[in-house]
Amino acid sequence: LRDRRVRQALNYALDKERFVHEVYRGFATLERGQPIGPSTVGFHSSLEPYPYDPAQAKALLSAAGSPRLTLRFDVFVTSPEVRESAFLIQSQLAEVGVTLDLQVVTESTSYLDRLAGRLPRAELTTATLLSVPLLDAEPVLQWFRSTPPAGAPWLENPRFDAAVAAASTTLDPAARQVLLQQAMAELRADPAVLFLVQPQRVWAARGLTGVEPRPDNEPRPEILRRR
Repeated sequence: LRDRRVRQALNYALDKERFVHEVYRGFATLERGQPIGPSTVGFHSSLEPYPYDPAQAKALLSAAGSPRLTLRFDVFVTSPEVRESAFLIQSQLAEVGVTLDLQVVTESTSYLDRLAGRLPRAELTTATLLSVPLLDAEPVLQWFRSTPPAGAPWLENPRFDAAVAAASTTLDPAARQVLLQQAMAELRADPAVLFLVQPQRVWAARGLTGVEPRPDNEPRPEILRRR
């Protein structure tokens, strides 16, 4: 996976609309080539999702010298949707010549040790990247620096590193937004993740006031009142 063409190919091989409709039953939106949503500081509005293009995926794999590839995929199941997504990824990648050895990890300590690199880490793994409650891209992007908060790096890209480092020390909001967007553009071009979907949480309430949509999708019980 050191060759960015392989990682690009994996993204082209996935039909993201199937995740929206088959896994999340319509309650999700496509990730636009970045692992954050529009309400988060650093979101790059000019980036687009990787299109579903199996032919392009196969061409990139062949150009990278990997027309047939076998990868281990560690899956830490935190919800039914994670399990369904893992099997859908496995089946779609098989269509372009990539075999996934799917390993379900059930014990959280083992999963965290693998994620941090304290135990042998798979080429692919599930992970939760949260920009809430800060609604800021920097905590997400820090994980992809060549010197991440923990473990071995997921990405080695000097331009990405420089943009994230500069954003972390820049106080001007407009300049910081530009730097975060530069980092997002690098991450899309040199992907360290499979860009899939942003799930939407659904909350139902009856007989309450103060139920308002929030950018972080979290309810605020302290402002809820009975009618």
